[in-house]
Amino acid sequence: MEMLLAPIVLTIFALLCLVFAVIVIIRYWKTRTTRHLLLFVILLILALDAGLAGIKYAAHSGQDFGQSQDVSSMDPQQLVQTYYDSLAAGDYVTAKACLSDQVDGNFSIQQYMNLPDSDFTNIIRLTDITVSSPANIRLDKTNYQEVQVVAKYFAQYKKVVSATSGEQVRFIYVAKKEKGSPWKIISIGTGP
Repeated sequence: MEMLLAPIVLTIFALLCLVFAVIVIIRYWKTRTTRHLLLFVILLILALDAGLAGIKYAAHSGQDFGQSQDVSSMDPQQLVQTYYDSLAAGDYVTAKACLSDQVDGNFSIQQYMNLPDSDFTNIIRLTDITVSSPANIRLDKTNYQEVQVVAKYFAQYKKVVSATSGEQVRFIYVAKKEKGSPWKIISIGTGP
């Protein structure tokens, strides 16, 4: 409930700022005072900032307010490429859709997304993404089928937690829980 409340509050605040901005600009047209024009600009900036903050918070909180790209029929290489391309584009809904219910064995998707060094919270910029063909290397034997895909990319991080900004290599394990299940990312690590 708390995660859903924050974007709603930010959106209401943004709408209120817009309403007051309209009232102020009407007064400006009547009085032609600089004070009203300045207040209008400030309210407009607050409205835009609150609206964008609400959208960003919703994306990072795991709330599915947007449509994700359909990843259900992708092979492992396409899935990993889509995951990193989506992160680079700020499409966190699609990136989240690429992940298994449990990531790295212990974390739910929401827990993984909120880690201090998570791809969802710590990346500023992601470029030069290349993804290898899948190799038949299993992480564990709990799934119907598992493969390993290697991704290389350049990342700029907000803060140094487990990696510094620059060229990165990640070993990603992708699995099908059952024969007819879609491929999902089950683990992302810095070593095989």
